[in-house]
Amino acid sequence: MPETYALITLYHPDAACAENVRRIAEQTDRVFLCDNSPAPSEDLFCSIENAAYLFFGENRGLSAAFNTVFRRYRDRFRPDDFILFFDQDSTPPAGHIEKLTALFLALEQKGYPVGCLGPVYFNPNTGKLKIPRVRRRLCDGVFAVESVITSSLLTRYRILEEVSFWNERCFLDMADWDLCWRIRAAGYLCCAAEEIVLRHRLGLNVKAEGAASARGKRMAREYYQLREALCLRRQPYTPLRFRLKFFNMLTFKAAYRLLRFEDRAARFRLYQRARRDHRAGYSGPWREDA
Repeated sequence: MPETYALITLYHPDAACAENVRRIAEQTDRVFLCDNSPAPSEDLFCSIENAAYLFFGENRGLSAAFNTVFRRYRDRFRPDDFILFFDQDSTPPAGHIEKLTALFLALEQKGYPVGCLGPVYFNPNTGKLKIPRVRRRLCDGVFAVESVITSSLLTRYRILEEVSFWNERCFLDMADWDLCWRIRAAGYLCCAAEEIVLRHRLGLNVKAEGAASARGKRMAREYYQLREALCLRRQPYTPLRFRLKFFNMLTFKAAYRLLRFEDRAARFRLYQRARRDHRAGYSGPWREDA
């Protein structure tokens, strides 16, 4: 029987994060915790027996953190094992992972070439349910979609191996898009289940941050988005509408923000840095003093 593994990225985790990890650990055979924080927090998770804690001492981003697990534990995984990805803000209800894996198996038995499967998402920041806009109904309650977000993305190890795992040129925001697009390019379906819901915060929780901290996070997030858009805009597997989206982001939207917002000089330097780092092949964290 295939085993189920969960990989979770951490960044300055707290007690609420530890509770989310515990919920996930109760529903899986093994949990791998990828801590990108500058200081370790192993004590938060030491009581979770089936958790392996990896502390990096630096922010490796999402893709490189996940790939580190696959390199370090490559002998542990079997081709048909289920692999789930989460971040620390995800709060899965009881039975969530069992429902996902059962549906994955049911779709395979019906003959669908399932590459990955995800739920729909309830965002407590907005109080809204997030359902992919572009979708095609496969069967009752299941759609073929362009992508699902990282948290609760379910796939098999052999599929990840086939597409060469995560793209480390994508540090954060667009890593899940890239993975799903490459899975689809390999001939598989990316699916969303409308009857399985995950509580997950999408975007920044600005209300919880001070003004300076929130501004810094917004700038870093924008830098990652620009750098990853430059990386993905010409990839053969990138859908046409996203190539157009990236073109707009890098031209008209960038120009609008330069004209609209007061911090023009800082924003212009950010745009220059994103382009310079992309050309240099740099895929690490935002360097505020660079």
